[in-house]
Amino acid sequence: MPLIDKRPFDNKSLLNNSIKKSKVTPFDNQDKDDTPLSKKTEMLVDKFAGKLFSSSKKEHELAKKMFKECKRKRHEEEKTLESKEVENMIKKMSCVEGIKDSMKKMEEKIGECVKEFVVKEARLFFKDLIREHKQCTMEHRTKERELDAMKKQIDGQVETLNSKKEDFELAKKLYEEQVDALRLKEERCTKREMDLESKDKLVEGRKKDLDLKEKQVEIRETEVELKKKQLEEKFMELHSKEEKFKAQMQKVKSFVSQMED
Repeated sequence: MPLIDKRPFDNKSLLNNSIKKSKVTPFDNQDKDDTPLSKKTEMLVDKFAGKLFSSSKKEHELAKKMFKECKRKRHEEEKTLESKEVENMIKKMSCVEGIKDSMKKMEEKIGECVKEFVVKEARLFFKDLIREHKQCTMEHRTKERELDAMKKQIDGQVETLNSKKEDFELAKKLYEEQVDALRLKEERCTKREMDLESKDKLVEGRKKDLDLKEKQVEIRETEVELKKKQLEEKFMELHSKEEKFKAQMQKVKSFVSQMED
């Protein structure tokens, strides 16, 4: 059972809070809206003074006096209300002091009950603690036996795992050797492939050169054939001219012989 927390009773703070909460503006319940009477009075006076300022300065002074009188009455009413609130708070505080005495007596009784309860609970707690200790001791011995058996089983499994580990290490070593051999073969194959590719490129280059040279030879053959035809035509033309020249020379010779005769 939790103990009641005793805190000092601050009369001053309670009184101040109560006065602040209960402080009201005079004549608040007389209007339906929330505008204070002082504000309304001030507004009415300002309005009234504004209208009458042009007609008479005396009336303006009278309005100011009326406003001051209203403020004085409001201040007196506020003081009266505050004094009444203070009296009510003093009465309430006397009641609170009586309540505090009753609470002290109740706390003393509760403290005695708590002490008795704690003693009984302590006895029951120690009985349960002894019983649980015996039970835990038995369980601990049982678990020790189980742990010994489990340890033997684990030791056997460890030996098996060690032998398997050695086999695995050997297989791993063989596998790594095979991987290295395959990697070496792969490097050789890659190198051969690169050599073949370079040779293939050379062959392709040579083939292109041969094709180009073959085309150039064909072009030259065509040019030679064309020149041959041109030479044959020129030869025929020269032969024709030679025949004509021979015929003309023959005519000249016959003409000369005729002239000599």
